[in-house]
Amino acid sequence: MTFFLQFSLSFFSSAAFGIIANIPRRALLTSGFTGAIGWMIYFYLDQIFHSIASANFVAAFMIGCLSIFFSKKQKCQ
Repeated sequence: MTFFLQFSLSFFSSAAFGIIANIPRRALLTSGFTGAIGWMIYFYLDQIFHSIASANFVAAFMIGCLSIFFSKKQKCQ
């Protein structure tokens, strides 16, 4: 239950920020997905390693990699 709640709330908050930031509508789904994946990585690494710095670094790196992948896939460069 916690996984689904964490994932859905982070997805909707990332997509809502995308609406506020006025990104193209075709990128809202992938930005929400990227934000949700980044939050889940951060949340679980923080639970496992008890280190905010390393969890933040790995999550930010994965968000960067996913955003580059999705921007090339959707041709939003």
